[in-house]
Amino acid sequence: PIPYRISDRGPRAAAEVVDAFERLLDLLGGRMRAPEILDLLGIAAVRDRFGLAASDLETLREWITEAGIRWGVDAAHRRECGQPELHENTWRFGLDRLLLGFALDDETALFGGSLPYVHVEGSSGKVLGALVELLELLFRARERLARSRSAADWCTELRELLAATIADDASTADQVQELA
Repeated sequence: PIPYRISDRGPRAAAEVVDAFERLLDLLGGRMRAPEILDLLGIAAVRDRFGLAASDLETLREWITEAGIRWGVDAAHRRECGQPELHENTWRFGLDRLLLGFALDDETALFGGSLPYVHVEGSSGKVLGALVELLELLFRARERLARSRSAADWCTELRELLAATIADDASTADQVQELA
């Protein structure tokens, strides 16, 4: 065997949970771009928490792209970011399309002003449900983190966010404990 050593790896590269939590906090303070959420789901500890497989990422990437999701929770979030208050291309806009597509089978008819994205099939319901669960958690967390609070309350809030988004299993327990 040839002796070797991997160098130039920062602490984040070796600590998946720390990396995931830092990305999560950056995401919540920003525009919530589609690639950022997909990158977050690219981290095994986050995927595991929501019951997703690595193979589900390509499906999610396709759905998000084809449903027209770009960034922003909703029109109000876009306004907060100094952009026009448009519903189109937000997460709420895209989720409406995905959920309608799952429930309906006609992509040519508008329903409640939204065009269903019907390429979400019955067996994909679990993947769609996991995406919705993650996004609703992120939307609520974004609102909660915008409020002022004491240092002790911040600690509690961040611990709860960590527990809600990161799998706490044998492979991550040490890192989760260190952060908590």
